[in-house]
Amino acid sequence: MRKIYALIVSVFVVGTAMAQRTVDLSVEEILSPTTEVASNTSSGTPFSISVAIKNNGPDDIAADDTIFIQVIFANESNQVIFAAPSTTTLSPLKAFGKTLANGDTMHVNFGINYSYYTKSSINAKLQVLVVAINRSANGLVTESSTVANNAKIQNIIWRNPQGWGVGISDVNSSDMISVYPNPASDNITVEMNVISVSQNSVVEIFDLQGKLVKSVELAAGTINQSIDISDLSKGMYIVKMTSGDISSQQKLQVVR
Repeated sequence: MRKIYALIVSVFVVGTAMAQRTVDLSVEEILSPTTEVASNTSSGTPFSISVAIKNNGPDDIAADDTIFIQVIFANESNQVIFAAPSTTTLSPLKAFGKTLANGDTMHVNFGINYSYYTKSSINAKLQVLVVAINRSANGLVTESSTVANNAKIQNIIWRNPQGWGVGISDVNSSDMISVYPNPASDNITVEMNVISVSQNSVVEIFDLQGKLVKSVELAAGTINQSIDISDLSKGMYIVKMTSGDISSQQKLQVVR
């Protein structure tokens, strides 16, 4: 899984002024959500996000300058659950819509729907990063992506559809799937801890040489699936679950 500290996100500011301009954008505060996000079995997890960003100057940002923002949602172990957008391409871009003078702050509001829900409520991290960069011949000087004020993280709870609290076992769980019993001889149950409401999942079993020995497709919304392993030889295997951009794996010992 990717680590949250390894991800880079860019905010691109484009202007029409020909004179050289220097700006320093920062995320001052994540205004929403601040405590939790709720998931449901019909649409997944809707996010209503509001952030306060500030132009620390020394120059102004023009109304027709544009901004690119990436949001990263991760679990407590810094495993990325999703990133929106998933890559640091130059789109989608959005115009500021008004001049943001040196020292001024503005609120940026937007929504994201993540089409997955969590089986158990977990502690999570919502991260927003911004970086100003020169994309055209407008004289804007690119700022460093290592500046500390480019990032802001909010610790929140990702609630399951039942609205349960976070249990001790959930706090330390970083796995997207559970496999039991393990060791096993005849049947195993693969249980999804993050469930898609729109995409089918695939469970694959590989031997230690990387050969695919079994594959089962699960319908969207499936929470657990029993899989017959009576035809597998004694030994160690890798059980891998893939659903959209989520992938997780567990070791499995087959005994005879």
